[in-house]
Amino acid sequence: MKVLLWTRPNDVITGGDLLQAKNTKEYLEMLGVEVDITDAYGLEPWKLDNYDIIHLFVLNVVNNFDKIKNMPGKNIIFSPIYRDENYGE
Repeated sequence: MKVLLWTRPNDVITGGDLLQAKNTKEYLEMLGVEVDITDAYGLEPWKLDNYDIIHLFVLNVVNNFDKIKNMPGKNIIFSPIYRDENYGE
């Protein structure tokens, strides 16, 4: 099984959502699952063909709708972590 963990862009604010993705990757790999992490704004749909499951973190990121509409027929998991866009200002 191959899983893609798709996070928000890794900006100057590193927070619990990025730590959760990192730890999720670590523990899934202990179970023998292949895991990649990306923070890309968008990926071409064909690049998603290699993954059985796509796990999106932080649902309030503006571009998540664009991500989802390019994944018809994919198994999608959400971790609806709230991150205030003004956090850290």
